[in-house]
Amino acid sequence: MAKLDELLAEAEATNIKMREAAASKTEDGARGVIGLRTKFAELMAQSVAAMHADQRLKDNPGVRREFETRFFALRQKLAHHQAKWRKSLIDSDPAGYRASVEELNALQDAFYPWAKGELAKL
Repeated sequence: MAKLDELLAEAEATNIKMREAAASKTEDGARGVIGLRTKFAELMAQSVAAMHADQRLKDNPGVRREFETRFFALRQKLAHHQAKWRKSLIDSDPAGYRASVEELNALQDAFYPWAKGELAKL
């Protein structure tokens, strides 16, 4: 199993690729997003297991709780976003979709650097 740091770095890179694919507004970009979403979901699941196995977090319960709180808030926001924004709703409310994407992106943009920094301190 990969280390938590490696999984989070890969998840962040995958998220960036999803953003780029979505911004391309091409059919290939849309297909790319679907494959990247699947990869991202797998990385998130693996990260949960790695998080629970990470000795640094086990040894630092305060950091572990904060890490889990932030990580699961990110996952919950992502799940809500994906459940809500089906293609038909995206087409009927592109501004609402874009606002939801920007909110999700901001949460991820805050999480990854924070997580890297906290793990590096341990």
